[in-house]
Amino acid sequence: MKQSQVETWVKLNSHYFKKKHLDFIEEQLTKMDEDKLLHLQAFPFIRPLKLLSIAMFLNCDYFWIKFEILGIFKMFVTLFVISLMIEDGSLGLGGFMFLVIWWFIDVITAKSRAKNYNFDQFTNFVSFINSSSVER
Repeated sequence: MKQSQVETWVKLNSHYFKKKHLDFIEEQLTKMDEDKLLHLQAFPFIRPLKLLSIAMFLNCDYFWIKFEILGIFKMFVTLFVISLMIEDGSLGLGGFMFLVIWWFIDVITAKSRAKNYNFDQFTNFVSFINSSSVER
């Protein structure tokens, strides 16, 4: 791929990735054929701000980035703590603070998790493209 195309793609999509990943992405893009760029341009990367919003308001962010087991675990623990708080009040303020701290940590790390997920998806795409071009 031409260097100008690589720079343009990276400039347009850099907000989907961490800065430390951009050098690797540029290196992989320069090795890639130009016809593969169309496939990559249509690739559905997750917007970090969208995942942040989902984490803040819906609290189901793990499902959005395909971590279903963690999402189920989070829902189970949340419902368990809430049921203990309602049933006998044994957890009280401590249980509520546990849920608030957990929510706060999820909100803080949401953008980073989205960018890591996007990088994983990019590397999977590149390895798939490389393996399919080798088979031909």
